[in-house]
Amino acid sequence: MYVAKKMTVVKATDPAKDLAQINVLARRELTEAEVYTFAVRLCDDQPDRDYERFTASALQELAKLFVGKPGLFDHFWSAHEQTARIYACSVEKDGNALCLMAKAYLLRTPENESVIAAIDGGILKEVSIGCAVKQVTCSICGEPYGSCDHRKGREYNGEICYAALSEACDAYEFSFVAVPAQPMAGVVKGAQTPHPSAAPTPSPQGEGLGKGAPEEVPARAAGSLSPYGDGAQVDEAPAKAASGKMSIEAVDRAKARLQLEKIRFGGI
Repeated sequence: MYVAKKMTVVKATDPAKDLAQINVLARRELTEAEVYTFAVRLCDDQPDRDYERFTASALQELAKLFVGKPGLFDHFWSAHEQTARIYACSVEKDGNALCLMAKAYLLRTPENESVIAAIDGGILKEVSIGCAVKQVTCSICGEPYGSCDHRKGREYNGEICYAALSEACDAYEFSFVAVPAQPMAGVVKGAQTPHPSAAPTPSPQGEGLGKGAPEEVPARAAGSLSPYGDGAQVDEAPAKAASGKMSIEAVDRAKARLQLEKIRFGGI
């Protein structure tokens, strides 16, 4: 199942370590003056606006899968939209929530000046991820979601039904978006790699993410809100066709294009 969810952006903290991790991805040795880094809260284990949540084990699996994945705009799978790349990812505790936190970088080029300014100014803040999971389970009965009569967002004996996403099997990208499915997803404040000629500038908070469906059947993308409205209760099984869904073949083709059309020298 393919899914898209949203979260927030933050600043990175250890310039020397960050640069070493970035240069693992780049085709040539980049210097501190050439890169801009920021941290992103991709997703967490709390029920979101689509009444879905990642399990703790799924977050750990995604932390490994997201390293090296690109940052886009609005989940538009084109090499021309590749703006940033994730170089580190981990699961962290935030109160009662487990969060998937990532560090990303982009190159300090004239073309990226407006993007950097928008991140620092709090304009580009919310993010969403695209990934795939093998299992989607009903929180009420524990059966595969869609095989039972329970529906996400509906109340059963005082308990709200949601779908638990587990067994993450792939990660595709994260995107800057307007409205995240996960309210807390996005750019997070922290420390960034400072430009040598300027003092560090605060960056905004945000988060984003995407997910997949059982038996890898086409499923509604969750990164953007449902066409039925925010938090709408929709009676749909995972295998049903719906607006915004992508076939597995389309996902594979898009992934192949992203790999073939990677920007060469900066690794973006």
